Amino acid sequence: MTEKRSRATKLPRFGLPNVTTDREGFEWMDGVSSMDFDYFQPFQYTIEENKLSSINLPPFYRLLSDAQVTALSKWAAKGNMAKEALGLYWPADFNSDGKIKRNRISWNVGNQVRPAQPHHITHQSCGRPMKSMLILSVNDRVDEPKDAEAKKSSDTDKRACKIVLLHDTKDSERVVELEYEVDALKASLKRSQSQLEGLRGQMSQVETAMTVRTELVTNAIVNYHFSRANLELLAPSISSLVDESVSADDLSELAGGAATLDHRVKVIQEVARRLQIPVTIPPEIVGEQDEMGLAVDPNLA
Repeated sequence: MTEKRSRATKLPRFGLPNVTTDREGFEWMDGVSSMDFDYFQPFQYTIEENKLSSINLPPFYRLLSDAQVTALSKWAAKGNMAKEALGLYWPADFNSDGKIKRNRISWNVGNQVRPAQPHHITHQSCGRPMKSMLILSVNDRVDEPKDAEAKKSSDTDKRACKIVLLHDTKDSERVVELEYEVDALKASLKRSQSQLEGLRGQMSQVETAMTVRTELVTNAIVNYHFSRANLELLAPSISSLVDESVSADDLSELAGGAATLDHRVKVIQEVARRLQIPVTIPPEIVGEQDEMGLAVDPNLA
């Protein structure tokens, strides 16, 4: 199905006590669905859009005027009725998908373009029996003729137990109901597939993030071991900075050149402490310590 079916409540079902309709007369009777469209009787009235309802519809299997077709199409487009039902009950004017037929003959009430054809009376209006429809009880037999008075007294005394309706209408409605169920299941399956694709996308993102984090952790571990190996290789060179054979000028140049001697020595001591390298700095380089822990230049003492 290329188009989404309109979701609407189905026509109501009526129980036996109120199955009959108040409509009476030939002009409100349903046509016969099995007949050719040329033999459908024109419906010579127009029910306005604001007056249409599930219990107030044009008779089934009749020819509808332009005004009635327009009102019925607009009313069904608002979700009041399944579009497929338009083609089911008024096949001469609507396609099976509920669209107005292009080849329908345009006409209006009072300007009938088709001559009236012989009409088979159904005594039904929108699928509901009229009060004029004959009622058969279980004890009635069709093959035994009865006079009019006996039939009238029998109808008044006996309660209706069974009503004969058009079977093809029920079958068609059942097909439409099954199509609705199939469409609902297809829509539910499509939503489930969309949710599954979304979950798969989220799982892919999580796996990508975990892969990146694993690589970062691996790189950090490798860098740590490389750094540790480099520090162990540099430890002898750092120890040589404070060797007794190194002069104060050499130590100053190696420590940075721009900072004071005390600051350079403290930097070297801090590096050695963190690397846990034993370092001994001669007193003639750092000078004597005063009471505040500061170095004193021996030349100024």
